Amino acid sequence: MNSWKGPEKHSKDFITQNIAFEIKSILNDEIAVQISNIDQLDTTNIDKLILSVFQFIEDSENGKTINHFVDSIISNISCDKTLHLFLTKLGLSGYYLHHQKHYGLKFLLTNEHSFSVNSDFPRLIKNNVATEITSVKYKLDLSSLSDFKVELTAQIKDSY
Repeated sequence: MNSWKGPEKHSKDFITQNIAFEIKSILNDEIAVQISNIDQLDTTNIDKLILSVFQFIEDSENGKTINHFVDSIISNISCDKTLHLFLTKLGLSGYYLHHQKHYGLKFLLTNEHSFSVNSDFPRLIKNNVATEITSVKYKLDLSSLSDFKVELTAQIKDSY
């Protein structure tokens, strides 16, 4: 739970001692992922950065709601302090237990793509953007990133 940094307005979603993870989601047949700011793919002061993109489709028959996943995580937390931290971070992310009835859409995970972000990875970071530019948003075409693909499970194992 301590490695989940995104809700705390950190530029990376998860940070462990060894690896940082930037998590994105896309719907249906999208082939590009939105990078929201210049710091998201910056590897300054980070040994390794993994960009993980989860692709979903809306599926009212076979899909699961976000409530399902939140409930599953809560049921696996045995420590009150950790539960409090999780609920706090959920709230900071915009998810509130008392609004569960509003989270009824069901989604099905159809694909996962993970990429090692290194100096050759196509990205905009402070070092390659004019200092006068203070804010950027851009999209990365996933189909052109095959040289950077990695196995997410192996990266997670390496992170601890």
